[in-house]
Amino acid sequence: MDYYYLHEIDEGENVSFNKKSHFSLNPRLGKPLDFNPDEAVYFTLMAGEDYGYDQFDPDFDGDVQDLTLNQRLKDYYDHDALFSEGIITVLREEAEACIQLIPINITNEFNDEPIAKDFKMLNIVHSFLFDDIKQSNGTICAADFHELSIQPDDVLYTPIFRLLPIGAIIVNDRIASRINKGGFKGIKAYLLGSE
Repeated sequence: MDYYYLHEIDEGENVSFNKKSHFSLNPRLGKPLDFNPDEAVYFTLMAGEDYGYDQFDPDFDGDVQDLTLNQRLKDYYDHDALFSEGIITVLREEAEACIQLIPINITNEFNDEPIAKDFKMLNIVHSFLFDDIKQSNGTICAADFHELSIQPDDVLYTPIFRLLPIGAIIVNDRIASRINKGGFKGIKAYLLGSE
Protein backbone atom coordinates (compact mmCIF):
# COMPACT_ATOMS: atom_id res chain seq x y z
CA MET A 1 0.00 0.00 0.00
CA ASP A 2 1.29 3.45 -0.93
CA TYR A 3 0.55 6.74 0.78
CA TYR A 4 -0.07 10.13 -0.81
CA TYR A 5 -0.33 13.71 0.40
CA LEU A 6 -3.15 16.02 -0.64
CA HIS A 7 -2.26 19.35 -2.19
CA GLU A 8 -4.46 22.34 -3.04
CA ILE A 9 -4.05 23.34 -6.68
CA ASP A 10 -4.56 27.05 -7.35
CA GLU A 11 -5.01 28.01 -10.98
CA GLY A 12 -6.09 31.58 -10.31
CA GLU A 13 -9.74 30.82 -9.60
CA ASN A 14 -9.76 33.93 -7.45
CA VAL A 15 -12.03 32.71 -4.65
CA SER A 16 -11.22 32.49 -0.96
CA PHE A 17 -13.09 31.71 2.25
CA ASN A 18 -12.50 33.45 5.58
CA LYS A 19 -13.68 31.91 8.84
CA LYS A 20 -15.87 34.39 10.74
CA SER A 21 -16.81 32.31 13.76
CA HIS A 22 -15.57 29.46 15.93
CA PHE A 23 -11.92 30.43 15.62
CA SER A 24 -11.00 27.85 18.27
CA LEU A 25 -12.04 25.01 15.94
CA ASN A 26 -8.78 24.02 14.28
CA PRO A 27 -9.21 21.13 11.81
CA ARG A 28 -5.43 20.72 11.44
CA LEU A 29 -4.77 19.16 14.85
CA GLY A 30 -5.49 15.54 13.92
CA LYS A 31 -7.81 14.82 16.82
CA PRO A 32 -11.57 14.93 17.45
CA LEU A 33 -12.94 18.44 17.97
CA ASP A 34 -15.58 19.32 20.54
CA PHE A 35 -18.34 21.36 18.93
CA ASN A 36 -22.11 21.61 18.84
CA PRO A 37 -23.18 19.72 15.68
CA ASP A 38 -26.32 21.89 15.45
CA GLU A 39 -24.27 25.08 15.29
CA ALA A 40 -22.65 25.97 11.96
CA VAL A 41 -19.28 27.63 11.56
CA TYR A 42 -19.64 30.87 9.60
CA PHE A 43 -17.48 31.71 6.59
CA THR A 44 -17.39 34.62 4.18
CA LEU A 45 -16.76 33.88 0.51
CA MET A 46 -14.72 36.52 -1.29
CA ALA A 47 -13.76 36.73 -4.95
CA GLY A 48 -12.79 39.22 -7.62
CA GLU A 49 -10.01 41.74 -8.08
CA ASP A 50 -11.39 43.85 -5.21
CA TYR A 51 -9.90 41.26 -2.86
CA GLY A 52 -6.38 41.48 -4.24
CA TYR A 53 -6.36 38.47 -6.53
CA ASP A 54 -5.73 38.27 -10.25
CA GLN A 55 -7.64 35.65 -12.19
CA PHE A 56 -4.48 34.31 -13.76
CA ASP A 57 -0.79 34.13 -13.06
CA PRO A 58 1.07 37.14 -14.57
CA ASP A 59 2.79 34.71 -16.96
CA PHE A 60 -0.54 33.47 -18.34
CA ASP A 61 -0.59 34.16 -22.08
CA GLY A 62 -4.08 32.98 -23.01
CA ASP A 63 -7.33 34.89 -23.21
CA VAL A 64 -8.69 36.04 -19.86
CA GLN A 65 -12.01 34.35 -19.24
CA ASP A 66 -15.02 35.91 -17.59
CA LEU A 67 -15.76 33.09 -15.14
CA THR A 68 -18.87 32.81 -13.05
CA LEU A 69 -18.54 32.27 -9.32
CA ASN A 70 -19.35 28.58 -9.62
CA GLN A 71 -16.78 28.10 -12.39
CA ARG A 72 -14.22 29.54 -9.99
CA LEU A 73 -15.12 27.41 -6.98
CA LYS A 74 -12.72 24.58 -6.17
CA ASP A 75 -13.61 21.38 -4.34
CA TYR A 76 -10.90 21.77 -1.69
CA TYR A 77 -9.62 24.72 0.32
CA ASP A 78 -6.69 23.65 2.44
CA HIS A 79 -6.45 26.44 5.01
CA ASP A 80 -9.64 25.62 6.88
CA ALA A 81 -10.05 22.12 5.43
CA LEU A 82 -13.15 22.90 3.40
CA PHE A 83 -14.19 19.99 1.19
CA SER A 84 -17.01 19.78 -1.32
CA GLU A 85 -19.68 17.14 -0.91
CA GLY A 86 -18.19 15.06 -3.74
CA ILE A 87 -14.89 14.54 -1.95
CA ILE A 88 -16.68 14.01 1.36
CA THR A 89 -18.65 11.18 -0.26
CA VAL A 90 -15.37 9.49 -1.24
CA LEU A 91 -13.98 9.89 2.27
CA ARG A 92 -17.15 8.60 3.89
CA GLU A 93 -17.05 5.49 1.74
CA GLU A 94 -13.34 4.85 2.32
CA ALA A 95 -12.65 6.14 5.83
CA GLU A 96 -15.80 7.21 7.67
CA ALA A 97 -14.39 6.36 11.12
CA CYS A 98 -11.44 8.72 10.48
CA ILE A 99 -13.35 11.92 9.73
CA GLN A 100 -15.54 14.40 11.56
CA LEU A 101 -17.80 16.73 9.56
CA ILE A 102 -18.51 20.24 10.76
CA PRO A 103 -21.41 22.11 9.13
CA ILE A 104 -20.64 25.56 7.73
CA ASN A 105 -22.68 28.55 6.66
CA ILE A 106 -21.29 30.69 3.84
CA THR A 107 -22.05 34.36 3.25
CA ASN A 108 -21.32 35.29 -0.36
CA GLU A 109 -19.77 38.77 -0.49
CA PHE A 110 -18.91 38.55 -4.19
CA ASN A 111 -22.24 38.66 -6.01
CA ASP A 112 -25.77 37.29 -5.77
CA GLU A 113 -25.02 34.07 -7.65
CA PRO A 114 -26.15 31.09 -5.52
CA ILE A 115 -23.30 28.83 -4.43
CA ALA A 116 -23.80 25.52 -6.22
CA LYS A 117 -21.34 23.41 -4.21
CA ASP A 118 -22.08 22.21 -0.72
CA PHE A 119 -19.02 22.54 1.52
CA LYS A 120 -18.22 21.26 4.99
CA MET A 121 -15.24 21.71 7.25
CA LEU A 122 -13.64 18.30 7.51
CA ASN A 123 -11.65 17.28 10.55
CA ILE A 124 -9.39 14.25 10.31
CA VAL A 125 -9.34 12.61 13.73
CA HIS A 126 -6.14 10.55 13.46
CA SER A 127 -2.58 11.81 13.40
CA PHE A 128 0.98 10.54 13.47
CA LEU A 129 4.14 12.45 14.30
CA PHE A 130 6.68 13.11 11.59
CA ASP A 131 9.50 12.33 14.03
CA ASP A 132 8.05 8.88 14.74
CA ILE A 133 7.77 7.99 11.05
CA LYS A 134 11.04 9.49 9.84
CA GLN A 135 13.13 7.07 11.92
CA SER A 136 13.22 4.66 9.00
CA ASN A 137 13.76 7.45 6.45
CA GLY A 138 17.24 8.67 7.37
CA THR A 139 17.83 12.40 7.69
CA ILE A 140 14.70 13.81 6.01
CA CYS A 141 13.60 17.09 7.62
CA ALA A 142 9.98 18.14 8.15
CA ALA A 143 10.07 20.59 5.22
CA ASP A 144 10.76 17.61 2.95
CA PHE A 145 7.94 15.44 4.33
CA HIS A 146 6.90 14.58 0.76
CA GLU A 147 10.07 12.45 0.54
CA LEU A 148 8.88 10.15 3.35
CA SER A 149 8.24 6.54 2.60
CA ILE A 150 5.43 5.42 4.89
CA GLN A 151 4.80 1.77 5.58
CA PRO A 152 1.22 0.77 6.46
CA ASP A 153 2.44 -0.71 9.76
CA ASP A 154 3.93 2.69 10.71
CA VAL A 155 0.45 4.23 10.68
CA LEU A 156 -1.62 1.19 11.70
CA TYR A 157 -3.10 0.97 8.16
CA THR A 158 -5.01 4.20 8.80
CA PRO A 159 -6.58 5.31 5.47
CA ILE A 160 -6.41 9.08 6.16
CA PHE A 161 -4.53 11.04 8.82
CA ARG A 162 -2.70 14.26 9.61
CA LEU A 163 1.09 14.22 9.64
CA LEU A 164 2.05 16.43 12.58
CA PRO A 165 3.35 19.01 13.23
CA ILE A 166 3.26 19.78 9.50
CA GLY A 167 -0.51 19.31 9.27
CA ALA A 168 -0.34 17.58 5.87
CA ILE A 169 -3.23 15.29 4.96
CA ILE A 170 -1.99 11.81 4.10
CA VAL A 171 -4.23 9.26 2.35
CA ASN A 172 -3.87 5.68 1.20
CA ASP A 173 -3.73 4.71 -2.46
CA ARG A 174 -7.46 3.90 -2.71
CA ILE A 175 -8.49 7.40 -1.60
CA ALA A 176 -5.74 9.00 -3.71
CA SER A 177 -6.88 7.16 -6.83
CA ARG A 178 -10.51 8.15 -6.34
CA ILE A 179 -9.59 11.80 -5.78
CA ASN A 180 -7.24 11.96 -8.76
CA LYS A 181 -9.75 10.26 -11.07
CA GLY A 182 -12.84 11.99 -9.67
CA GLY A 183 -12.71 15.17 -11.72
CA PHE A 184 -12.42 17.36 -8.63
CA LYS A 185 -11.14 20.89 -9.01
CA GLY A 186 -8.29 22.32 -6.95
CA ILE A 187 -6.99 19.10 -5.39
CA LYS A 188 -4.48 16.42 -6.28
CA ALA A 189 -2.91 13.51 -4.41
CA TYR A 190 0.86 13.12 -4.84
CA LEU A 191 2.77 9.92 -4.08
CA LEU A 192 4.99 10.17 -0.99
CA GLY A 193 8.61 9.13 -1.35
CA SER A 194 8.63 9.46 -5.13
CA GLU A 195 11.12 12.34 -5.31
